[in-house]
Amino acid sequence: MSKIIVEKNPSEERLNALGIKSCPTWSKEPSTFPWSYSEQEVAYILEGEVTVTPD
Repeated sequence: MSKIIVEKNPSEERLNALGIKSCPTWSKEPSTFPWSYSEQEVAYILEGEVTVTPD
């Protein structure tokens, strides 16, 4: 099982280390869907809410 790590209010230094500025912005209306990743994934939530559940 993959770990889910939540970091609140990361510093500018941490955002730079994660490469957030080079990530595209993605938006989605409220929905539920299965999603999986073959590699480690980083999500930076700009606004709104998200519920993530591990397999």
